[in-house]
Amino acid sequence: MKKVLAVTAGRKSGNTEILAKEVLMVAEENGAEVNMINLHDYNIKTCTGCESCTMKMGKGERPECIYKGKDDMDRIMEKFLQADGIVISIPSFVL
Repeated sequence: MKKVLAVTAGRKSGNTEILAKEVLMVAEENGAEVNMINLHDYNIKTCTGCESCTMKMGKGERPECIYKGKDDMDRIMEKFLQADGIVISIPSFVL
């Protein structure tokens, strides 16, 4: 079974989240296992640009952030790695 993850950063029950849910409903109707996360529900530290994660990926290793265990990015990354498809739904306040 395919897994589809929707990642949203909009307000709870706002337009961004509503649109992500619509996409997930169609995916579920087509047999996918669906999951949605809202980034506002997680503690995410600001990226320092150290490239530790990308260096590991370049060596074929699993990406790992230097903040491992200090924020929720590991939990989010695990969901990304388990998904077969990812939908990103971000609000745009300036047309």
